[in-house]
Amino acid sequence: MRLFVALEIPQEVRNNLAAVEKEWRFNLQTQPVAAKMRWVCPENLHVTLKFIGEVSNDKIDTIAVALRTVHTGDPLEINLRGLGCFSGRTGGVFWAAIDLCPALVRFAADIDHCLRPLEIPPENREFRAHVTLARFKDHQLSPKISKLLSGNTGSGGLDTQRDFGSMRTGEFHLMESKTNSAGPVYTKLQSFHSTSAA
Repeated sequence: MRLFVALEIPQEVRNNLAAVEKEWRFNLQTQPVAAKMRWVCPENLHVTLKFIGEVSNDKIDTIAVALRTVHTGDPLEINLRGLGCFSGRTGGVFWAAIDLCPALVRFAADIDHCLRPLEIPPENREFRAHVTLARFKDHQLSPKISKLLSGNTGSGGLDTQRDFGSMRTGEFHLMESKTNSAGPVYTKLQSFHSTSAA
């Protein structure tokens, strides 16, 4: 099973993100980059806290026990604002940004830490809270998209003007990812209260 830990996005914010996806797909339809971008379906939009990867079915209960030990104290307050892109070894991502939220960064680190004893590899890069809107494998697309963003806003590759709304949550989820011919399908396996009072 291919697993990850995530926050669910409320419907109002999801609708705003879906609208910007539609806008960008329309604006990019005459650009060469359009055919190389794989857009995330609105129902699949989420905030990834930890990518776990492939694990055996018998490990799910152990992972769930570990995740139940992680708490934030207060509900997470998250503002989604801005667009950007980055690329790595396996390709690139066009994303909606999340305002700096120290509580969210600590929470993701705590999740990473609690799973280490289960031989789940720790993160080897800094946590960057975002919502993936599209993926691409062509590394040359990243500077092209950044140029389009900076051309729109003059902000050096990050459109900070787009406000998608806020969310307040005291819950997070263990998710399974499966891929079929139509794209990835995400299934919620278990949910957890993140607030210590819950």
